Amino acid sequence: MFEKKCFGVITLFFMKRKKRFYLTLIELMVVIVLIGMISSVIAYNVQGSITKGKEMKTQQAAERLKEVIALEMSQGKTFEKFMKNKKGFLEKSGLVKKADALLCDGWGEAFKVREENGEIIVTSIHLGEDGKVKK
Repeated sequence: MFEKKCFGVITLFFMKRKKRFYLTLIELMVVIVLIGMISSVIAYNVQGSITKGKEMKTQQAAERLKEVIALEMSQGKTFEKFMKNKKGFLEKSGLVKKADALLCDGWGEAFKVREENGEIIVTSIHLGEDGKVKK
């Protein structure tokens, strides 16, 4: 008889603890809002990194383009020859693997190249004459 009472008390003790918890609609909405806020912060930070990468690519490509043109001109080729066929000029130099990529800035806009007083100047919509990216 003692065993039955003891067993009954234990059973009642465990039955009281068996509560089920359900996620309410408000809790679910709070979780979704938090996930959205975290995602927007991450997206904002990534966007800044992408812009910095494009700026760096633009500056590096402009410098590389100046160097290749200057090297080819030092070997007797003219700037006018470059202006007539930019892609062919760069490919024939053997210094550039992807001429199309070098002729564009980080945003995909074509560089504007000109010569003033023997100096090669490379600009684009995003790159000023001073070699710095416009903001």
